[in-house]
Amino acid sequence: MLRTRLLTATVLIPIIAFFLIAGGWLYALGVAVTLAVGGVEFVSLMRKGGYRPYQAIVLAAIVLTVAAQAAGIMAQVLAPGLAALLIVSMTAMLAAYGDGDKIPAVNFGLTVGGALYIGWLGAHLVGVRQLPDGLYWSLIVIPSVAAADSGAYVVGRGLGHHKMAPVVSPNKTWEGYLGGALVAAGIGALCAALASTLAPRIRVVDGAFIGLLVGLVSPVGDLGMSTLKRMFGAKDFSNILPGHGGVLDRIDSVLVGAAISFYYIVWFALTR
Repeated sequence: MLRTRLLTATVLIPIIAFFLIAGGWLYALGVAVTLAVGGVEFVSLMRKGGYRPYQAIVLAAIVLTVAAQAAGIMAQVLAPGLAALLIVSMTAMLAAYGDGDKIPAVNFGLTVGGALYIGWLGAHLVGVRQLPDGLYWSLIVIPSVAAADSGAYVVGRGLGHHKMAPVVSPNKTWEGYLGGALVAAGIGALCAALASTLAPRIRVVDGAFIGLLVGLVSPVGDLGMSTLKRMFGAKDFSNILPGHGGVLDRIDSVLVGAAISFYYIVWFALTR
């Protein structure tokens, strides 16, 4: 299993790096495709549990949200876009109820929730890349998320005694959670120190804060997706990534980490 995970990572890392370095619409396309696959996985898991969110609406909302961010018009279209999502989803709910759907309100909520969670949070990956020195900020955020996950695993195995969420994820501990946050802060600071040689506005303290925030907040994404999988008795969202499961299994923490990092950078790091 470990060998398979490493081989998959060896293939994926250069691909991710290529799109990240390219930036612009090419990077946005890569993000949109990735999130759309995650959207399909989300809908598929819900269907296994007997629910039927409206897949076409979920996918359209994801792709259009990323496109709006890439085009730099998110601020102008967010409000009307949200209104359109609600109205179209409600129309689909009415049609589904007429066709015999017994839980249309639940499917309406899953449609809106899935579209916003994956599409809106995921669009922040593009948002971070679009910021001044966005490539370097991205190279702080993404490694910090990975460091938080790996750090929590290592520290938890070695020192973990107090269960963090025994019903959702029995192996996660508070010691691992705090250890992961500290490791992420250290990696964030290190990445910022390296980035600052090419982007002087980036400070080591910003990298440390981003890492700490990511380490403290991004596990919400992991635990949230784990809750959905546990509800329906699934180990992974899919098996598209050998040794890693599905796309959502890999980006659940990244979605939250990208969003929280974006607002820290915009509100604090770039205002000094």
